Amino acid sequence: MCHVNIQSLGRGDQGITSNANVKLDQIRAVLQLEDQLEVIGISEIWLTPAVADDGIALQDCRVYRKDRTDRGGGVCCYIKTSIETFSWRLNL
Repeated sequence: MCHVNIQSLGRGDQGITSNANVKLDQIRAVLQLEDQLEVIGISEIWLTPAVADDGIALQDCRVYRKDRTDRGGGVCCYIKTSIETFSWRLNL
């Protein structure tokens, strides 16, 4: 498991930036080198619901995310598909 403060995968409604593609490529490279890495938590993704999960997909991983509601923020978690997962919403 690892955590990365990525400081932007996109710019809100503008979608994925070219810089974000470089960052995603770096994460893909780490996943290929570290085959035991099964969970990656990422903070400060700076995305809105206008960006589809397909735009930030990683091969053989599920993505769970909570987008920002204002400037900055947002988190996502990539989990290898070999791990059984489920999600639920808490209404606090």
